[in-house]
Amino acid sequence: MRYVLVLSMLAACGNSLRDDRFPTGSSTIAASRAHDAVYNVNFDEGTISRTDLVTQQVREIQVGSEPTRIARVGDDLWVTLKADASIAVIEDDGEKMRVAQVLPAGIEPHGIVATEDGRRVYVANTLSDQVSEYDGRTREKLRSFAVQDQPRFLALHPNEDVLYVASTVNGTLSWIDLESGEVSPIEVPETSRETTDGTVVLDWRPTGDISITPGGTTIAFPGVFADTETTVDEPEEDKPVTDGYGSTGSGIFVSRINAALVTFEVDGDGRPERDGTAILLASQPFAETEFEGRIPTFRSYPTSVTSSPSAREWLVTMESSNAVLVVSTDPPRSMGNDTDFTVVSDVGTSTDCEGCGGESMPLTHPEQGGFETRSTVVISTGVGPKGVVFDAEDQAVVHDWLDRAVESLPYEDAKDSLRSMDDGEGATETLFVARGYQQVAERSLPDDVEAGRRLFFSALDGRMAASGAGVSCSTCHMDGRNDGFTWTLKGEPRNTPSLAGPVFKTAPVSWSEEVPSVADEAMLTSEIRMGGEGLGRADAELIEAYVNATRYPDAPRADAELVQLGEEVFNREDVACASCHSGDLFTDNERHLILGGIATQTPTLRGIAASKPYLHDGSAPSLAAVVEMSRNGSMGDTSMLTDREREALVAFLESL
Repeated sequence: MRYVLVLSMLAACGNSLRDDRFPTGSSTIAASRAHDAVYNVNFDEGTISRTDLVTQQVREIQVGSEPTRIARVGDDLWVTLKADASIAVIEDDGEKMRVAQVLPAGIEPHGIVATEDGRRVYVANTLSDQVSEYDGRTREKLRSFAVQDQPRFLALHPNEDVLYVASTVNGTLSWIDLESGEVSPIEVPETSRETTDGTVVLDWRPTGDISITPGGTTIAFPGVFADTETTVDEPEEDKPVTDGYGSTGSGIFVSRINAALVTFEVDGDGRPERDGTAILLASQPFAETEFEGRIPTFRSYPTSVTSSPSAREWLVTMESSNAVLVVSTDPPRSMGNDTDFTVVSDVGTSTDCEGCGGESMPLTHPEQGGFETRSTVVISTGVGPKGVVFDAEDQAVVHDWLDRAVESLPYEDAKDSLRSMDDGEGATETLFVARGYQQVAERSLPDDVEAGRRLFFSALDGRMAASGAGVSCSTCHMDGRNDGFTWTLKGEPRNTPSLAGPVFKTAPVSWSEEVPSVADEAMLTSEIRMGGEGLGRADAELIEAYVNATRYPDAPRADAELVQLGEEVFNREDVACASCHSGDLFTDNERHLILGGIATQTPTLRGIAASKPYLHDGSAPSLAAVVEMSRNGSMGDTSMLTDREREALVAFLESL
């Protein structure tokens, strides 16, 4: 009996971390082995900063272009360099940091995680559609796994046998059996929303770094569930602004765009159970108090989730709301009279919710929409919180990437507040403020680009969005690109266009309305569709400066001979691709009648491999589908091409 007990204890240890503070998921911030310092990436500056948590001394080192995620691998640090298609290995002897080696990676490497002992490292190569495995000691690449839809976020189960992946296209979640190499999909729970036209099933999109509890029992994926079906109309006198991209104005109902965690219980082998849970991140503390003149609703979109060492809380960064949500993992809280909110048990109207603006649209209770809720504490942070790590004192430290800063979070206070809620004492949601703000790098962007990006990423600025709307430009244009969704605008499907690269070179903008510039579009969208108070021209031009300063995505690598054949096919007169997609940017900047007789602006083909789905209505899931749809001659003519020529044409398009 004693022998069996020992074996059981050893098996349990194999499924748990030895150090409960070791991160299971990818992040922009990492702790030293002694937990007396933290390291963070500085994306724009191309540097890594080290902050001593005792002395507050900061050291910085240049590592390469666009450092994106960082992981501790043994005593070293590995950093993905998005623009360099590589990984920097950093050594730190306590006195000085140095780049010891630069390893080749796939196209636009993003998430990176390591085993607790540093024996294995895993990297998500987003535009290569693969995840690579490295030996953490020899730094040799060992294997690659094909993972579709642009894998970006990673988490490694403590048993080191299962790797979880979130891809940014099609809302794809996967897990990899690291013994067999098999990649399996994870089914996301269905959620819905009631509208005046009936029930709408919501679309899912991952938006941030994922995490597994230290004991390996639960995994969480942060993201948004969106109603892309209900049409976004132009406002009328008697129509509320929340008929746009915004929300109901209350943080406790299912809305058009819903920040959420999708969680799955995990079996003893690290495999996810089939039925997941959608947790609505509905947070509106101080319902009767204004925050900077506005009702504080911290819902936007989550950019990371981190399990606490005790696994009793999820710490969720809300990039556009400048907040960290501390979310209880305990069963759903009561939504009845113990809170400050009046909530209907089924569908009601906004008149059932004080402060919702007297709107006449239906409101959906979370449970009716397929969501659960949890007790939540809000911690206000600096600008652009992106990642959280725990230090030696079990204190949480957040990385505010837009501020180039790290801050200590009042984690113990947040825990106490959560306990009072979960113990049924009727506490309302509480707002705390982060402390110990530490600047870790000087800003390197031009002033107008920096200011424009802050507007672009803000869901709290009244010029950009309605109070409580929980939406920013970056909600739909993730990293300044696109969200992979097709929205319904004025009753017509419209694919979110990518904003990567100098958009001013391909003006006018938008699919069919010939908006003169990005600044004009920013003014229209922020006020008409996001419910903002209205941008002045100068502010809109700041947003344009930021958009025009972004780069085109890198192109996937392909066989050079195949690409050359594809270029020849592209330029053939009978195929006619180049008749509209001409010049250095592959666009004539004109409108043409194409599929369905719709006059559509010719988009640039630069960086097109990164902007799935395709066409103005999002009807083509891949470039191969675009080539196939062009057989009928309504958009060029590919009917005479051989299979080899079609394959070559796709390879050429992906190379642009």
